[in-house]
Amino acid sequence: MKSIIKIRLFLIVLLVVSLVTLVGALIYRGNTFLNENLLIGFSLLFLTSIVTTYFIYQYFKRLVNSAAQFIAKKIVDDPSVASEEIFDQLLEESKQVKDELVNYSQQTERFSSVLSKMGQGVILVDKNHRVLFANKTINSEFWSDLKIGDKLFQKVSYPQFKKFIEKAWIKEDLVREISGPKSIKTVYLVSAKKDDIRDELLIVFSDISKSKNLEKMREDFIGNVSHELRTPISVIKANAETLIKNKLIKDDVNAKLFTEAISSQSERMKVIV
Repeated sequence: MKSIIKIRLFLIVLLVVSLVTLVGALIYRGNTFLNENLLIGFSLLFLTSIVTTYFIYQYFKRLVNSAAQFIAKKIVDDPSVASEEIFDQLLEESKQVKDELVNYSQQTERFSSVLSKMGQGVILVDKNHRVLFANKTINSEFWSDLKIGDKLFQKVSYPQFKKFIEKAWIKEDLVREISGPKSIKTVYLVSAKKDDIRDELLIVFSDISKSKNLEKMREDFIGNVSHELRTPISVIKANAETLIKNKLIKDDVNAKLFTEAISSQSERMKVIV
């Protein structure tokens, strides 16, 4: 590692000094002394490159050592730790940090994708209502221009939601049904959970419009069926009671029992409906 770094630094310095010398030669190309002593010039160029490389390497070496000792919390005067070893360790730790950041970014993207496929909108805000996280569903279904770092209610005009957020900060755990924001026919079950340690609020939107519509259809169906059944049940019950009370059934004991059964069951159905 040490040799590779030195070679790279030397080549860089050599290139820079060569370019500077070349420019100088072009400027002073009329100077016969330089033209007649090219060997001396190139020797000075080579020597200057070596000296410059040495000083630059020493500077970076001290800089890297200081950074490595600070990160790894090593003692400066520990003679058992070689500078090249610290440098290699620093590079390895940098690579690990990079890999962890890439992994974290992939996990975040995957988590957001899963939440989007579930059809739930998720927002995380701090105490100043600044957006810390918003998944794709929030942008596609609610507010397309809302971004991480925005103040929530500077970009969002949604009175019901604003009242809900204000209550959620006080109650710490709140669930409400809220209509909108794009249509009053769309109903969301909105839940909020406060994190007291981080002082953050997690809000989850779940679209329950279909469930609400199915529930309304069920209620309407039952209401219509009940209305349609009440009339024939009332007629059956009235006729059975008339037969029994006016003693219109003669001699046949079984017929009377059947009529009484019709009357009692029609009363039961009337209560149910």
